[in-house]
Amino acid sequence: MQLNFKMQKYNYIIQSRRMEQKHYGLKNLVLDGENQLDFLIGRLYDSILKTYA
Repeated sequence: MQLNFKMQKYNYIIQSRRMEQKHYGLKNLVLDGENQLDFLIGRLYDSILKTYA
């Protein structure tokens, strides 16, 4: 019984870590998307300034 409880606890820890990793992966993906968007907007702004300045 004690061994089974330890295994359940261990599995729970592994699952929660995996969930955390997925969450951080998603968070990084969103941050990366935002950074790329900022970069593209910056380039667009630069090209507009060069065209009309």
